[in-house]
Amino acid sequence: MRPGQARVLGSIGLVLAVSGCASAAATSAATTPSPRPTVTQSGPPGGDRVGPQGQLYSEAAAVARAAKDVALVHLPVGATLQHTPVPRALLHFTESIGGLTGVVTQWWTVPGTTAAVQDYVLHHPPTGLLGGVDTGNLHGETGLDYHFPGNAKQPQTLVGVSTVQVNSHVDVRVQAFVVWTPTRTAIERIPSSVTSATLVYRPALAKFKKRTVVVTGAHLRPITHLLNRLQASSDPGHSCPGGAVDSVTITMSFGTHRLTFAAIDGGCGFGVDVTADGVPQPALERPDLLMDAVHQALHVPENEYYG
Repeated sequence: MRPGQARVLGSIGLVLAVSGCASAAATSAATTPSPRPTVTQSGPPGGDRVGPQGQLYSEAAAVARAAKDVALVHLPVGATLQHTPVPRALLHFTESIGGLTGVVTQWWTVPGTTAAVQDYVLHHPPTGLLGGVDTGNLHGETGLDYHFPGNAKQPQTLVGVSTVQVNSHVDVRVQAFVVWTPTRTAIERIPSSVTSATLVYRPALAKFKKRTVVVTGAHLRPITHLLNRLQASSDPGHSCPGGAVDSVTITMSFGTHRLTFAAIDGGCGFGVDVTADGVPQPALERPDLLMDAVHQALHVPENEYYG
């Protein structure tokens, strides 16, 4: 949670009064691009394909799922959907689930008090979701967060309900964030014809020298096999948790193409950054596995990568 104005990818809605509550059902009305790493994707779009654990592979699919997820939220009788954002009092918090996301936002007004609305939502949680985690209070704005159970075959999802008291009514913002995973591009695949790669390894501490090594044969194969197995990452990136970390850049060529893979250890960065012929591609997951493979290939002593 961070201060700032909420970004609205979809502003949608239809009010249904059912068994004493208003249900936030929805169809998309407007979409703008979500914040995301800048990549150029030359592979086929993910479309409506769904992965074995419910993963989605396009922003459009994530927005469509988020539109369904806001419909899972129940508000008290008298809740009225607003077709434009409600007053600024509800803009103190900007929620984020991290990753590449499709987002849908609804704005409501409800008669009564914030405490009564929150109590109602707590006792009538979004259908099929868990949580009710209180996000705290900032200048009168409070919120509740919900997610799907861990065993649900759903993409990573956050549904947030924020409330603020305005005179005799409550302004409500309902948001659903759904993570999607980009499709890995064909050019990111390393062909078997590649027999050498240049590794530039930077130790965690400055007292150890950077090394540039051409890796071939049995030392290279574990690295290329790993890179070909990794999936594209939806990770938005992380700042380093603290302490010095090591990093690597791997460059290889085949045909007229030049591939570069770059990773930072210690949970930093977006993942394994990839460029093909100078053009950024979707980042790959698990940079930690790549760093482990590099440590083994170069026989790097632990004191060089544990700063």
